Amino acid sequence: MYNWTGTPLYEWAEPQGADRGEYSMMVGGLVIPLIATLGINNKVTFLEKHGTGAPNSTGAYELDPSQVSNPAAAWRELTGLKTDVFCAASVTLPDKAGRQLNIGGWSTESLYGVRLFTPDGSEGVKGVNDWEENFNEIALQRGRWYPTAMTMANGSVLVVGGEHGSNGVAEPTLEILPNPPGGQYLYMEWLARTDPFNLYPFMYVLPSGGIFVAYYNEARILDPVTFATRNQLPNMPGSIVAADAGRTYPLEGTAMMFPQHAPYSDPVTILMCGGADIIGRALDNCVSIQPEVGGAQWTIERMPTPRVVSHFNRYHRLKADCLDDKHGEPSRWSVCDYGRCQARSCRIRFSSRSQQPSCTLRSIQATPRPNESYGYYRYRSNVP
Repeated sequence: MYNWTGTPLYEWAEPQGADRGEYSMMVGGLVIPLIATLGINNKVTFLEKHGTGAPNSTGAYELDPSQVSNPAAAWRELTGLKTDVFCAASVTLPDKAGRQLNIGGWSTESLYGVRLFTPDGSEGVKGVNDWEENFNEIALQRGRWYPTAMTMANGSVLVVGGEHGSNGVAEPTLEILPNPPGGQYLYMEWLARTDPFNLYPFMYVLPSGGIFVAYYNEARILDPVTFATRNQLPNMPGSIVAADAGRTYPLEGTAMMFPQHAPYSDPVTILMCGGADIIGRALDNCVSIQPEVGGAQWTIERMPTPRVVSHFNRYHRLKADCLDDKHGEPSRWSVCDYGRCQARSCRIRFSSRSQQPSCTLRSIQATPRPNESYGYYRYRSNVP
């Protein structure tokens, strides 16, 4: 048996004392949120299951973090949702109002849902706007459960993939919002072939204008006009015991594009961490690629722990953290600086999170354990 005796390939450092940062309770949570979005008004909107969730919930709430010392003033109940957002997708539109768009959902009319919210009010001042939804006036062309929505370079929204209802038949198509004149949805062979392991595909607009899409264990670059494949990238590595492991739902990894800096001439890097194989073994690695470099190949790196249902948050100075469920157990989280990771303790699982302008991270524990309540937490760190 081969045994490595040289310098250890990985040494995990865990900061101590103040350098570890800390979580502290901010305010009690009203709902188990599926989606948390920071608004242009510095408030956070939360969406949860509506219709199939708690019977006394409207499915949508807005939190003013400046008022957390007074929960009655901090929370605003929204009542505009008409259908169930469970397993929907959201983006913030690139307009002056910073409107929030939510599409897709759970079943029947929810699958076609198109929902809009325009943030208003300010810190300490409650707004009056609500979610707007009318299935008879605006709807997706195809019903979608677990789709991805992405804002394109021209401001249109690309909607990709999903299934027709919970664990239903594949919806291997894409469509554009708003629907262009004579527009139609387009069939994608690569979505049909990799169902059901390609839900919530990862998508990014590249500096060249192409669209990077990662799904299951594959990735490609699409033309932003025709949506034909410009470049098929190599398959992502999985693990030594499961080369065919994947990164997208239901295998549940996470992804982010690393930020660029002036003069913005370096190739962009895309990072994915965690995931699982098709029998449920979580991955303890990250993979990264520079997709616009000729002959691009994936780089694989270890993490301190296996991770599924994880989140990324980008810090200043090109660092990122990855917060996760650690395959259903109390977990740790990592701060990574282009591959150099530090492990930190964590108590949040199956959560939504947002980052305030102050760079404070705010997380909602979405799946409490027995005898635990869900709530709104503040994380402060000395990450440089």
